[in-house]
Amino acid sequence: MSTDESAPWQVSEEVKFEPKVMIDKLERRQTFHQSQLEHGDILVVQPLVPEVSLTCCTVSRKSLSTVFQSRVVSHPASLA
Repeated sequence: MSTDESAPWQVSEEVKFEPKVMIDKLERRQTFHQSQLEHGDILVVQPLVPEVSLTCCTVSRKSLSTVFQSRVVSHPASLA
């Protein structure tokens, strides 16, 4: 994956994994010690997505409903 090195990044700490993943955003100006990070903590680092690119991904209710109504559930064949 190639990214622009000057792009802003978001760093989060994974707090809980099961039953759902929960992350806690870390403040940019805090050190690891101030953020109370310890040995073994999991960090999630990802580039921030500009607001402009989020607006192009909106979906209407009607098209989303059509996708759900026309979906086909498939069950993989047994390999045995």
